[in-house]
Amino acid sequence: MVYVLCLDQSSRAVTHGVCSVFRPIINNKFEEKTCGEGPSLGTMFEDDKHLQTIIHSIREAITAAFRAASQYADTFEPHREFYKENESTDLDLVRSQDHGMNLFKDITQW
Repeated sequence: MVYVLCLDQSSRAVTHGVCSVFRPIINNKFEEKTCGEGPSLGTMFEDDKHLQTIIHSIREAITAAFRAASQYADTFEPHREFYKENESTDLDLVRSQDHGMNLFKDITQW
């Protein structure tokens, strides 16, 4: 279908395409459209089974992706806990304690 723009409405030339739908000529006068607002898009989308199938598939894919990302993040949980414990350690307290370094002295003698 060829769409023709109605740029010159004063010439009242016969045009085919979009003009006759949006600005019909009745009795040689431009009339307002009288077809109403048309069907509700929400209702049309709800009734479209193919669209609903696509939406359902997209939701399933997103849910599966988030589930996989959550499982992957869970593999790092022991490392996160270890890091959290290290960050909360008081370094001054650790430095001031005797850690029994005799073990390391014995190793260096070998």
